Parts: sequence; C-alpha cells; structure tokens
Amino acid sequence: MDLNLFDAAALAILVFAVVAGIRTGALPQVGGILGAVASLLLLLQLAPWLLDVTADLDPIVRALVVLGILLGGVIVGEGLGSMGGRAVADGLGTGVLSGLDRFAYPAQSEVVIICDADACLMREIDELLEKLHTSHPTVAGLMAHYSPCHRDAEQNNTAWHRMLDAADLKDHPLSYRYSIATPEQSGRCPAYFNYGFVAFNRAGFEKVRPLVRKYKELARTALTGHALFFAGQIGLALALAAAGVDVLELGPQYNCPNSNEMLGRGIDDVTQIRFLHFLRNDEFDRHSFLSDPAAFHRFSSATFDAAVNRHFQRHVLALPQVFYFRPAETDAG
Repeated sequence: MDLNLFDAAALAILVFAVVAGIRTGALPQVGGILGAVASLLLLLQLAPWLLDVTADLDPIVRALVVLGILLGGVIVGEGLGSMGGRAVADGLGTGVLSGLDRFAYPAQSEVVIICDADACLMREIDELLEKLHTSHPTVAGLMAHYSPCHRDAEQNNTAWHRMLDAADLKDHPLSYRYSIATPEQSGRCPAYFNYGFVAFNRAGFEKVRPLVRKYKELARTALTGHALFFAGQIGLALALAAAGVDVLELGPQYNCPNSNEMLGRGIDDVTQIRFLHFLRNDEFDRHSFLSDPAAFHRFSSATFDAAVNRHFQRHVLALPQVFYFRPAETDAG
C-alpha cells in the first residue's frame, strides 16, 4: 500500500494526539472504560450462573438483583481500570511533551516567568526583577479577575474553604480580593493568579514546583463544569499556600487584557502597560493574526475602538522585524 504525504501527515497528527492524550489524562479514562467493558463481559459470561442461583426469587426481585450485580461489577471494574491507568501515567512521567508542563523542569535562571502564549512584553519590567532579587522564596502575579467557582460571595468562600480543607490547609486565610470582582460580589481568595503572567525567583519556583501537579489533580477532582478550565490556576494557588512563599501582588500593568476594562482599575494610561494579555477576541482574532497574513493585514490596518488595542497595534507594528510585512501607512488611531 502506497503512503502519500496526506496519509503521512494524518498519521503524524494521530500519533501526536495519542501521545498528548497519554500525557494529559487519557490513560485513567481509557483504563476506566476498558475496566468497565471487561467487567461487563465477565459478568455476561456468568449470567447463566446468576440466573440459576436467583431462580427461587420473585421475578421482579430477581431482575433487580441481577441488574444490581451487573451495574456494581461495571462500577468496580471502571474504578480499578482508572486506578491502573493513573498508575501507568504516573510511571511514564513527563516524557517527550513535558514542555507543555510549566513546572516540568528546575529553574535555569534567577527569575522564572510563566506566561500564556497570548501575552506580549510591552515595556521593561526592571522594577519587578529588582523586587524578586531576594533570598526569600517569592512569587508575583495579578489576582484573577473573577472567582473560578461561583460569582456569589458566600458560595465562592465555601468552595475555596472546601478545597483548602481537602489540601490539609484548613486554616489558610482568604487574604486577597479578585482584580475586578469586589469581595461583596464574589468573596475572597488565597493568592490566586491569572496564568497570563506569573513570576518567581529561583527559590520560590523550586519550592512550589514539586507541589503543583499534586494540587492540580486535587483541584480537578473537586471541580465540575466550567470551573475545571481553571484547575491549573487553582492548583497553583493551593501549591503556593502549601509552600508558604512570599506573595508579591502585582497590578494590572503586568497582566492587562486587550480591552479597556482595566483602565481606571489601576491603569490610568495605556503607556503604563508592561505585559499585555491579548485574550479577548472582540476586535481581532487573537488566534490567527500572528499566523495568517490576511488576518495580520486586517489587524494592522484596523481602527480599533479600545485604546488598549490601539496601543497594542502600534507596539506590534513598531517591532524591528514585524510579521509578514510593514505597511507604508497604518491608520492605528
């Protein structure tokens, strides 16, 4: 059978997806499914025996007993398979795709900055680097905008206390407020940073790094629905609380979204922005404007309503090696 380029590319994508799935939690799920199927097949083989030993029971009771045994066996099989899959995943370690794990490797510098791919350095951050030049384990970041669990203050506080209790951090206080939502609206939190920009000194990173995976898994088991999206940030918050590192709370200058929502909330002028987090799609497609020439042309020639986006546009077009092309004139507003 001939293998053309399209087939080879499809095969490569499939292999990558399988390996990535193994590294991001697929094995416990696959193990659970296989365990449930194996248990069901075994119990179906035992069905004649089950029918014989329950022959003297009332028909309805007999049916309920047999179904209960079948369902119970499937549940037990799923649990055992999931445990087996988790054990295999833990044994494999971080592996070839460990670069996807922000805490996979030891610090290789005196300051470690973790940021999302949709973040852009807008100006120098020397003042922050000086503050991180300390022997005390220290982390710096902007508190997340809103609660990851509930917008209601009481429910938010209850959810955080429940997760802290599960992490054996029962007495850890909720000392911080969210960067947009007020305590009256959404309650309080431990040091819970938005992942767009988080900075450590070497001592802080090395103290937190061994704990993150454990607490991320704890968060994943405690969360449901949309909150699962924030398991990484919550896991880091629990790890910071457990490690007892010094917390340096930053303003929105170090993690400003590409909208005007932080103007008047710690930023008076767009020139104060040091790190811009272009996580909003309201005025341009953040996923394609750096990878598609047509999308970049639309970005470079647009007149944005948001002052933050106009500032970001000017910054991008002023870079020495601007992407794709440098338009002779740009109506950047």
